[in-house]
Amino acid sequence: MVSNHRIVVRVTKSQLERIRNNTEATGHSTISAYLRSLALEHDNPLQAKVHEIYQVFVNKAET
Repeated sequence: MVSNHRIVVRVTKSQLERIRNNTEATGHSTISAYLRSLALEHDNPLQAKVHEIYQVFVNKAET
């Protein structure tokens, strides 16, 4: 699957380290794969929240 869209998120140094550790601990090969897994493969409330955040970004980009 070709991934041709990007989401940019700011995190602190400690948050990035936690994400890196979790990426490795869960067996994902990249941070992107780990975050996609969190966003798309878990329960519906998380999916709904990600979609809500995405819509905020889309609406801001359109203005």
